[in-house]
Amino acid sequence: MSQQNDFYIKKGTLYRYEGRDEEVVIPSEVRRIAPEAFINCKTIKKVAAPVRLVRLGNRAFYGCDNLAEVIIPGALFKRVKAEKIFSDPRKIYFRFYASNGLETEADDDYGAEWDAVEPDVAPQEESQKKAEAEVEPAVEQPAPAGGEIVSATTLLVDVNTTEGEGEPVEEVTADIIPEEVAEEITEEADGRTLREKIDAVTPEEPLPEGLSPNRRKELLNLTDFLIEDTTLVKYIGTGRQVEIPEFITRIAENAFANSDITDIYIPRSVKYISSRAFTWCESLGAVELPEELELIDDLAFANCTALKEIVIPRSVKYIGESAFHACSSLEKLILTDGITSISRRAFDFCTSLADVAIPESVTILHDGAFAHCESLKSVRLSSGLKKIANWAFAECTALTDFDLPEGLEEIGDVAFMNCRALKRVAMPESVRRLGRQCYVNCTGLILILLPEHLRDQIKPQKVFQGVSGVAIEYV
Repeated sequence: MSQQNDFYIKKGTLYRYEGRDEEVVIPSEVRRIAPEAFINCKTIKKVAAPVRLVRLGNRAFYGCDNLAEVIIPGALFKRVKAEKIFSDPRKIYFRFYASNGLETEADDDYGAEWDAVEPDVAPQEESQKKAEAEVEPAVEQPAPAGGEIVSATTLLVDVNTTEGEGEPVEEVTADIIPEEVAEEITEEADGRTLREKIDAVTPEEPLPEGLSPNRRKELLNLTDFLIEDTTLVKYIGTGRQVEIPEFITRIAENAFANSDITDIYIPRSVKYISSRAFTWCESLGAVELPEELELIDDLAFANCTALKEIVIPRSVKYIGESAFHACSSLEKLILTDGITSISRRAFDFCTSLADVAIPESVTILHDGAFAHCESLKSVRLSSGLKKIANWAFAECTALTDFDLPEGLEEIGDVAFMNCRALKRVAMPESVRRLGRQCYVNCTGLILILLPEHLRDQIKPQKVFQGVSGVAIEYV
């Protein structure tokens, strides 16, 4: 991945790229790419431009002979002539995405004046001289201020590319949009929805039959998403199987909330899943969280009632409150070392969850972390656990005997309320506090072993309220 010092940027204008990477993500601060900024960059194969880009200088990517894929704001690309920017745009696969409002801001003086723009300090004069010697300048033809739609391929293009191990891929083509149609698109009433605006300039041709899953992912129509920089703001598509673009780093709040998606592909680039990102996605049955993910925020997957399996990667530092609340079909949960606490009500009302193992890195289970998990039978607690907070396992009516680890210091109020299948409690020596009614109505208990130092600190009739005929021994 390209580094910040590979770019010569001044006041939002990228004048020159000096790196040698194959995949280049242009910094989000860039609003203009100067003429010949990437000229003769032979190593580049893929470029992703920021959503706030408003201007492309002539010959910006001339001589980039290996450039095969460009991700760019569709509204900007509609206004320029691709052949002025790229040596041979027919060899490039363009992917386009929309921003809020669909349109990008325009520069009033787009045209010949742009080719005369120079930075106050020339970047890498030697590289500039080499570029000028190798490439004959094209004839300057300023783009019209009003913009120009190049073709219907503006939103989806696949030309002269190959699949996998050299197998040819069927060419996707589209007719050029007539000028009168282009005018209708730009002048249509503002009453249209954003989806309708996008559909108006999207090719109607379906993807070719027989494409491999990987190739279908590459041909993803990015206008199904609202994107700001590298944040996926909102999914506005109609497909139920969704593949998030590879350059996205954050899924915003409510991005997929209440949608009817069934499957979601989240790329490794995603670091943050914001609050309520997938809440009430009741048909979502499959999610594979990426290995680089760091944050799952509050209510991120709450009420995803069809979700059956979740593996939390070790890169995750925080699981927010109620992150998986009421995922009633969740049967398999794998927590890996790395996370230090399970937040309040993170997995409460996961009524199909039968087994959970808490990793060594977890030191606290917060309030209601696994409350109302009525199918939960087996819990394996780690030696690193210090606190089981209030009602952490309350109403886990199927929970059977398990060992409380040595090192545990505190059990909160009503922590195991109504856990009627419990028959034995063996409290470790390390415990210093038992909360009020922490085993209230655990009517199946027949043996309770407590450390001697708790004899004068607790009142069994309160801690074990509702439990009768049980033997309490101090050891």
